[in-house]
Amino acid sequence: MQLVPLISLFVAGVAAASCGAPTPSPEMDAGVPHIPCEVDALLTARCRVCHSNPPTQYAPFPLVTQADFQRPFGGSTVAERAVGAVESDFMPLNATPLNSAEKTLLIGWLDAGVPLSTANCN
Repeated sequence: MQLVPLISLFVAGVAAASCGAPTPSPEMDAGVPHIPCEVDALLTARCRVCHSNPPTQYAPFPLVTQADFQRPFGGSTVAERAVGAVESDFMPLNATPLNSAEKTLLIGWLDAGVPLSTANCN
């Protein structure tokens, strides 16, 4: 058996395996725990411009996963600090403050302990 055809077959198999449709993110599948759809949409639209992973614009942390909100920050958790920042309109920084419906949604989720959902976001 020649080594070159065997290597070519292996390379072709690896290339075929890496090409194709992207794998859907877990957030798209019902039954997989994720940040609730409405909260995630709000975070994406209003917070993750800076609080992405990795953070940009000098944001000190990402706000992408439940674990991001549960991390310690300044003597409390990120979630606890976020409540004050949103209530006082400190965040979003240099942008239009959240409206009352957005605040109610986000602060309610933060105060509830950042629970996950298994609902389908599609």
